Amino acid sequence: MRKRYARNQYPNILKALKTLEKLGLIISTTSKSEKNVPMKLYHCTLDGIFYALAKNPKANILKTLDANENLEDRVKAFRASYDIWGPELFLKFVRDMDEFLPMINKDGLENIMPYILMKMTTIMGDRDLRTRIRIAEETMEQFPDSKRIVKELTENLNKLF
Repeated sequence: MRKRYARNQYPNILKALKTLEKLGLIISTTSKSEKNVPMKLYHCTLDGIFYALAKNPKANILKTLDANENLEDRVKAFRASYDIWGPELFLKFVRDMDEFLPMINKDGLENIMPYILMKMTTIMGDRDLRTRIRIAEETMEQFPDSKRIVKELTENLNKLF
C-alpha cells in the first residue's frame, strides 16, 4: 500500500526528488499505474544507498543492504563485507564511504578494495592483530583481484624504499 500525501505537499516532494536525482542519489524509470497512467518510479543508486546509511544514525544497515542486493552487484559485495567486518566496523566504514564512491564508480570496487582495506586497518586500530589479519584475509577472499593489486603495490613500495 502506497502512502498518500496531502496535495499541498506534492510540490515540495517533487522538488526534493528532482534534487536527489540531480545529485545522482536516485534514478527514475517511467512506468504505468494500475489505471494505465504514466508515472515515474524512483530507486536509490549505490551513492544514494550509502549516503542514506551514512547520514542516518538510526539506519538499519543490514535491512538496507538486503533490500537493495538485487539492484546492484556492488551492494552484494558490501553485504559480504558487512558479514566479515561486523555491524560496528561496517558503520565506521560507511561514515567515510563518500571518499571512496567516486573511485568505485570510476575504477570498480575490485580495484579500489585494497585502498578500502588500508582505510579499514586504521579504523580497526583498537582490535588485536589476529582479528585485523582475519578480517583482512576474509575480505581479500571476497575480492581475488585485489590480492594481485596489493602484491604489485608492495613490490613497487619495496623497490622504492
